[in-house]
Amino acid sequence: MAEATRKLATIVALDVAGYSARTEADEARTTAEVAALHEKIDAIAARHGGRMFNSAGDGFMLEFPSSLLAVEAAFELAETCEPKVRVGVHLGDVMVQPDGDLLGHGINVAARLMAQAAPGSVLISADVKRMMRGPLADSLHSRGTIRLPKMSEVIEVFTFLPHAPRRRDLKARLAYFWARTASRVPRRAALIAGALIIAAAAVALTLGALRVMPGDQAPIASIAVLPFENLSSEKDAAFFAIGVQDEILTRLAKLSSLKVISRTSTAQLSSRPGNLRELAAQLGVANILEGSVQREGDRVRVNVQLIRAETDGHLWAEIFDRKVDDILAVQTEIAVAIAGALNATVTAEEKKAIAQASTARPEAYIAYLRGVAASHERGGRARAAAHFAEAVTFDPDFALAWAATARVEAQTYSRREQTEAQRAAARAALDKAVALRPDLPEVQLAEGFYTYYVERDYARARQQFEKVQATWPNELETFMALGSIARREGRWEESRAIYEQAVARDPLRPDVRSSLIGVLVSMRNLDAALKQTDEALARWPGDASFTAEKARIFQRQGKLAEAGALLKPLRSRSDFFVYRRIVTQAALERQYTDAIAVLEAHLAKDQEATTAANMRLELGRLRALSGDAVRAVQDLEKARAAFAAEFLRQPKNASIVNSLAQAYCYLGDRERALTYAQKAIGLQTGSTNRYEDTQMRIWAYFGDKDLAIPALERMQKAPSGDYTPAILRLDPIFDKLRDDPRFEALATGDAKTN
Repeated sequence: MAEATRKLATIVALDVAGYSARTEADEARTTAEVAALHEKIDAIAARHGGRMFNSAGDGFMLEFPSSLLAVEAAFELAETCEPKVRVGVHLGDVMVQPDGDLLGHGINVAARLMAQAAPGSVLISADVKRMMRGPLADSLHSRGTIRLPKMSEVIEVFTFLPHAPRRRDLKARLAYFWARTASRVPRRAALIAGALIIAAAAVALTLGALRVMPGDQAPIASIAVLPFENLSSEKDAAFFAIGVQDEILTRLAKLSSLKVISRTSTAQLSSRPGNLRELAAQLGVANILEGSVQREGDRVRVNVQLIRAETDGHLWAEIFDRKVDDILAVQTEIAVAIAGALNATVTAEEKKAIAQASTARPEAYIAYLRGVAASHERGGRARAAAHFAEAVTFDPDFALAWAATARVEAQTYSRREQTEAQRAAARAALDKAVALRPDLPEVQLAEGFYTYYVERDYARARQQFEKVQATWPNELETFMALGSIARREGRWEESRAIYEQAVARDPLRPDVRSSLIGVLVSMRNLDAALKQTDEALARWPGDASFTAEKARIFQRQGKLAEAGALLKPLRSRSDFFVYRRIVTQAALERQYTDAIAVLEAHLAKDQEATTAANMRLELGRLRALSGDAVRAVQDLEKARAAFAAEFLRQPKNASIVNSLAQAYCYLGDRERALTYAQKAIGLQTGSTNRYEDTQMRIWAYFGDKDLAIPALERMQKAPSGDYTPAILRLDPIFDKLRDDPRFEALATGDAKTN
């Protein structure tokens, strides 16, 4: 029964300064003053949404559901009470007694903070400060750490800035707090905004609330969920905060009346960024959800705050103190409450969808959350799969975990493990998920990715993703998949339009922008691709991926000096998209020494087997171009052997087969090279087949002009950004074609437009 009566509350403790001395000097007067003070304190507490739950002599205990409201009340109490009072504020776990009294450690801390405060002042614990945002929070400054009397713990305490307005005047306080931050924006804007805030504050005094609508740039019913702060004492519990945030975001994304930014766009952000208005403008939203999660044993405390970015004002805030097995219900409550605060419509069907419990086993859900957190980490796919497998071991009927397993296994099949065993693992997980919950959007999404990644049935996958999009409108993965399918099927304008929609929906998600740039390059719209790349680098300065992408565009334009300058700082990066650009630059410039040194340095480190084989392949090619035939053969033979071994294990992996074709090509074995190139082409589906490129390059390498040149002519008529006239003029692979007039026409014919 005791467990059911516990809750989290912000406690305000206060007493009359110098009470004993006052009583000794004039007991009757002091008693009358304290009695009058009792009524005033009660009224102030009620005005800020709190209540007095205990009083004895000159001491008073108040509780508030919000830390912000508690601090506002403490501010007013310290300023207006006569005789002067000392005030302490702390956020803590308390137990509710049948008579409404509260007991617990949190109350003891608040009382001891009060005892350390000076008359007419407030001491606020770090736990309370952490729960606050906005001007009032900005007005607090740290007094350092103190050890509480008769307690072992040391806590940081805060008080108000010494020159903050010292009266209960909302206009003066807001004007002061605004002045502290006005230097961050242009003076004229600051004056206008300051005037607007003060004017709004005057209205708020009458209406009892301060509500300023944001500009037209973002719909009111739009939200970004920032990374939740992990307050758990166990650092290993960080996964829990990530998982809870992800689950709340997933529920919000299923509400069609809301615009919701994906986790990928916000993952790199701070839990409490400094300038919410600027961040919201970048994301194209009007509202920000911040939160924190604290898990201790089987109990979880989730604190969430919905903030209107334009005003930095709270629209809604709540603290949930529950058992782990109640966390699913909390996530649904939060999603519904946010929708209500934003006046967003939640249909009965949507409410039912987000309220459905996924598992009744806490240990299964914890394993699932570990998997969710791992899936967001680079290189975390294997760990995610292991955690999802653990989740379904705890609860074999956990459809959500089966769907997550199916998706991870399908991705693994597509990207590095195209074996029958891997295909079977993905299929088995999907079959289990579909049997349990065919109506679940996550299950339908997993089915779409299985069809796309494993079966490569793009037409059916497209139908499945469109079905998911109808019920899960904010799930950006459907946009990404549909854009990729359109590209594979040669519907380039459609692919471009889908990716542009995705960028508009989630402007801070790098992979979305990268996909759009890739389509623009393939369509030979290099100016538009360069513009998108520059915008990306403005958002993510120095990002290696976008820097390498910009170098690739310059290479296609024949601007080798510009490309080389961009690539030089990236020599230490072993990412595929970086070292391939460095190899291409060396080939186009016909300067091989530096690039060979870069690859040798990377190979000296412990590289994954397929990555090492690809580096060996590029290294052998560069050595051959530089005239070092002996060492070229050594590197190429090592690469060939690695790819051949992998081919025996993954005979349907088109990427492995294609690499094997290239190895045979540079080793001088034309027939085997073409045999494997044809195999790769046969394994690829869709109307655009990138492995036809390898076949053309093999023909060019061996001087088969009547095969290579017509193939190049076909490629230049279809969208394919790889072979601009500049590339044809510079790439050594085409040296044996240069005396043919047909090739020279291709290399110069579009020179004016590239």
